[in-house]
Amino acid sequence: MQAPAVSADQESGDPEPAVVLLIRTIAASRAPRSRRRDRGSSTGGGTDDPQAPPVARVTVILSGHPFKAESEAEQWLHRAVSDQQAQDRIVGQGIAVLNRALHAAAVSAADPHPLEVNAGRAMAIRLGHGTGDQLAEGILERSRDLGSTRVRRGDQRRIEMQHRERTAAVLGGRVKIDVCETMLMRGRADLDAGRIREAALQVRDGVDSMLIELDGPGAPDLPGHAADFETLRESREAVESAARAAMAGDLDQPDREIVAETLELAERILRRRRILLD
Repeated sequence: MQAPAVSADQESGDPEPAVVLLIRTIAASRAPRSRRRDRGSSTGGGTDDPQAPPVARVTVILSGHPFKAESEAEQWLHRAVSDQQAQDRIVGQGIAVLNRALHAAAVSAADPHPLEVNAGRAMAIRLGHGTGDQLAEGILERSRDLGSTRVRRGDQRRIEMQHRERTAAVLGGRVKIDVCETMLMRGRADLDAGRIREAALQVRDGVDSMLIELDGPGAPDLPGHAADFETLRESREAVESAARAAMAGDLDQPDREIVAETLELAERILRRRRILLD
């Protein structure tokens, strides 16, 4: 993914810039053929290897405040790649633009299985700048490669191993997936994509499910569990109010905050439970 042409003005909280989204399919090269297979002496071959799947290159252009000079663009790029928070914010902007487009396409097609992406799924992420003509072709004058993910390699291996172990446990029937996990996961996807009304409804239903599934008789005696659930119960009325408001229209800032804060609390409860019990 490329996320070019963000100006310093946008970093200081000015109005949202104009956004252009370019998606191009890049033909993947065919894998090299084996000589042994060409001779038909290995697997009865002689046929070509299957072609690798195509790769999509996504360019998100934030063009509301163009740079006045190339030196200004270079200064911005240097600051952005030197600041982890700036990187996360800018990449997050680009991912959100793409996911809004994917969501709109899915709803327009009445597709119940929409595709959404995150930075960890990208083959490469570049941040840079260019002229209008260059950006229209998805070309950057200057860019820096941020890699496919900002998780350290050792941490990434550990996280992937945990995910595989839990997946195996679920498929083997040793661990069950609770309803609240699915609903809260959907709430997170909606919130991250800026669909705050949908998030309010998902979080409300996810919290209701969690209070039934995880806080009844036999609830695990985990550090912080009782205190977190007490806070969750206290937040229930405010979350319900936010969900009712979401049915009528956009949420005000206090309702947005209660939805986000309650979702974070519920996710913390789930993480603790997975780490200590799964």
